[in-house]
Amino acid sequence: GINSMRSVPTDDGDRRPALLIRSSPWKAGSEQTPWHDVFDLPNGHVRYFGDNKAGSQKSPDLSKGNAALLEAFDGHQTPTPEGRAKAVPLLLFRSVTKNGKPKGHVEFCGLGIIERAERIVQWAGRERTTFTNYVYDIALMDLTAEDEQIDWNWITARRDGISDEESLAQAPAAWREWVKHGHSALPRVRRRVARSRVEKVSE
Repeated sequence: GINSMRSVPTDDGDRRPALLIRSSPWKAGSEQTPWHDVFDLPNGHVRYFGDNKAGSQKSPDLSKGNAALLEAFDGHQTPTPEGRAKAVPLLLFRSVTKNGKPKGHVEFCGLGIIERAERIVQWAGRERTTFTNYVYDIALMDLTAEDEQIDWNWITARRDGISDEESLAQAPAAWREWVKHGHSALPRVRRRVARSRVEKVSE
């Protein structure tokens, strides 16, 4: 569910083009996936559980997905615009049911950054034991200006080794605003479906 593109060298240092996250709601509560991810798209919030599993003998920080998300979290908490310009964008997807089949169909849910990461203890169900994992609160960006789409040329630019400033010029407007102002901009750039449907009187 967590696909981390390989970092590439640039003149501004190594940069990861993107991190793709997929949730499969139909697996929630199963022995394999005992947690329940929350996708509150109208209010621009996703609560996503990491990939540590019951029975794992290693630290939850070292599972492949958690390691990538914790690295992304560090970038998203960077206090400078220069640091945030290098931060990895999260592209979120979830499985949806079509024609009565829960598998094989995926919808794009948005562009996000990690607001909080919390280390938690989860119940492993059938094994009747607990295990440690991470849960991430992700803010989804407002993509109204882009008609709820991502131009993949932005991700390609981040992968091609050009400067952070050059690749940022191709980013969605909300992402650029967040890079410039940091978390103080989140109330303005967070996805809000109700707000996007309100028209000014003059319009």
